[in-house]
Amino acid sequence: AAVKFKVSDAMTLVAHTAETKDSVTSEKYTNSGIEVQYAIASGLTAYINVEDYDYKVGTASGAEASSGTASKLTIKATF
Repeated sequence: AAVKFKVSDAMTLVAHTAETKDSVTSEKYTNSGIEVQYAIASGLTAYINVEDYDYKVGTASGAEASSGTASKLTIKATF
């Protein structure tokens, strides 16, 4: 699920969440986060993403459980 909110002509906020589960191995992955899109200038946009994730192994062999937070800054130029 996701929701997008236009704050102004230059800024948009996006929030999302997702979950997937394997019924055979009981593996489970969840991810939720927020993104800020900011128009710096005409054709130049900054994207800031922060996501929390959680992976549970279940009965899968050779896999390790993990969780954490990932952050990313992207600058997109459109010509």
